[in-house]
Amino acid sequence: MPKAYIDAIESPKGALWKEAMDYELNKLEEMDTWSKIKRMDVLAGEQIISGMWVHIVKNLESGGIKFHSRWVVRGNQQKTNLSLSDTFTPISCISSLWILLGLTALKDLHIFTWDIDWAYIHGKIDHDIYISFLEGYGKPG
Repeated sequence: MPKAYIDAIESPKGALWKEAMDYELNKLEEMDTWSKIKRMDVLAGEQIISGMWVHIVKNLESGGIKFHSRWVVRGNQQKTNLSLSDTFTPISCISSLWILLGLTALKDLHIFTWDIDWAYIHGKIDHDIYISFLEGYGKPG
């Protein structure tokens, strides 16, 4: 799996990775997730967090594969109580899964899975977060 933008683009499957990254970028822009500003407009003392591309290949139920890229912010660069006040990832515990599976078996139900092509969680942020521009997609405005 490519570890960086350049690895993906220069790989034999570079066109497929580029298509996956373009798709991700288009969805992020469609959801109006950011506003482009010039670096010089970032307030003094504010931190600019970098991001990175994460690439995976998904196996489809049909037997095919899908190239999937996500652009993520490197949260480990955040300064405590400066960049963000709270960070979290929604998770479920294994006991919840056991209950779901037990009820499914008890009621003789069937469980189906599906891959959601693109999901976006709307969180409210009460302050600005500055991120650097996406690698491979030109220079910021």
